[in-house]
Amino acid sequence: MYMSMKELRYMPIQAKDGKIGFLEQVYFDDANWVIRYLVVDTDQHLEDRRVLISPIAVDGVDATSNSLLVRLSRQQVSRSPDIDTEKPVSRQKEMEHNEYYRFAAYWGGPGLWGHAAIPSALFSAPVAKEKPAEKESRDSHLRSSREVIGYRVQATDGRIGHIEDLVIDLADWSISFLEVDTRNWIGGKKVLVEPLWAERVNWQERKVHVKLTLEAIKSAPPFESLASVTTEYRLRLRAHYGFRPE
Repeated sequence: MYMSMKELRYMPIQAKDGKIGFLEQVYFDDANWVIRYLVVDTDQHLEDRRVLISPIAVDGVDATSNSLLVRLSRQQVSRSPDIDTEKPVSRQKEMEHNEYYRFAAYWGGPGLWGHAAIPSALFSAPVAKEKPAEKESRDSHLRSSREVIGYRVQATDGRIGHIEDLVIDLADWSISFLEVDTRNWIGGKKVLVEPLWAERVNWQERKVHVKLTLEAIKSAPPFESLASVTTEYRLRLRAHYGFRPE
């Protein structure tokens, strides 16, 4: 199931025993382009503070209430470790988060979620203790969705448009596409680019560099809505860009 970041933002978060707040933004791993944490504003529900909730705890979307369901209690969330969402999240803070909730680590394995295919598999997995040196040596690569949306897109031969939104696959919480708005360049067209085509992100210059030419992006199949993003569409997009990402 695909959802855009704009759809997810401000979505209510429902614990097992009641509402705990709403989704403010997400932290994603800019090395693997996958959502690692939801930043939840607890508003008046839980002492009006911001907390991190991993997709490991997410049960899905409730269509009736249009809210995200999590396998946690209000008390668990209210007592979770403090986090300053205005500062980078360190690996030490991630370890504190995992140890508190008894989640297995997502790092250390070959996949997006370590040795698991989907985050929910880490909910009741054995928790391995890391050595202090290991905690300090790894960079968590976490970035804010609020930060990257709006960044300019740099093709191999020039600048074109900006990141309008992120398209997220709720099955594994990966960022499947970057929605690129080129209306200031080619008359209002929006296109999708897979993150695997992103060569690098220049956080200082607020640019996403992609391994595509201006012409390839200009002539890409237009993006109309998430309903149109089928397997056939994705294959057509890859065929258009002329290569399969490694």
